[in-house]
Amino acid sequence: MLPLVFLMANYLLSNSTGQSGSHFGLSQIWGRLSSKHLWSYLLSTKSLMYFTDYHLIITRLMLVMLGALFIATLYSRIRQRRIVSKENQFLLIFAIVTAIYFIMPSDMMSGGWINDRINLFVFPLLLPFLQQDFHRYIKRGLVIVMVTFALAHLALSCRYYYPWDKIMKEYTSATKMIEKNKAVLGLHGDRFPGVKEVPPFTHNEFVEPFTQITSYYCLGNGGVDLVNYEAKYNYFPVNWKDERPGIIDYIVTWKLGETQPPAYNLQTDYDLIHSTENLKLYRHKTGGSSRTKNDQ
Repeated sequence: MLPLVFLMANYLLSNSTGQSGSHFGLSQIWGRLSSKHLWSYLLSTKSLMYFTDYHLIITRLMLVMLGALFIATLYSRIRQRRIVSKENQFLLIFAIVTAIYFIMPSDMMSGGWINDRINLFVFPLLLPFLQQDFHRYIKRGLVIVMVTFALAHLALSCRYYYPWDKIMKEYTSATKMIEKNKAVLGLHGDRFPGVKEVPPFTHNEFVEPFTQITSYYCLGNGGVDLVNYEAKYNYFPVNWKDERPGIIDYIVTWKLGETQPPAYNLQTDYDLIHSTENLKLYRHKTGGSSRTKNDQ
């Protein structure tokens, strides 16, 4: 854990943008430790949520079971006076990682949502600390409950995967039409799945799968996805230009309908080369060949 602590300290002290600015101090740490949002996110294990609120039911039941085992373990260790043991070291590690979860950035800032990733490791680190010498019937019951939770979580996800897969196939239906070394821009009227076939399982709060889906149009052809927002931040290895090129070779639109973005003359400067019910692919009429050297 020690290298991770040094990395965290270096990040917090040296980063000059976002939440971890030059005025980072104890007041900010206390503000995060007392944040209702961060506590709610941690105790609901929302990092395990994908598309729907129904995942919350499973994760909260799982947390109740974990809490019961934690209390039983503490009672057993105190009763047996096993204060110093190898298993108890994991409780200390759990506490350290939990503190790191609260301290690290938790929003779309520089290095945003680092704590969202840390949240995945918090409760698994507690598992080695928990008591395991239960009666065999209790052990079997716990295994059955855990397997049931896992299967239910998987079933909810799979229920959503099928209609979402059809949407993804529609969005990426024109990837082979992109020429090499071109700039591609995605414009979205709706960043959410919008699965109409399964409304009880549709939830628009937790995921935006189309935020960077345009990157599929740049795989293997040397293209550049202009919606790759990470390139704007200082934690990205390479920073691209601050401004978009004068000519954008291809524009991919999703669920824009008849709405035409005023910043791009799609009707006059672009040819519509592919369309589906929700997707349209436009190519600049110059084909990108008339770019000036300054735009390249």
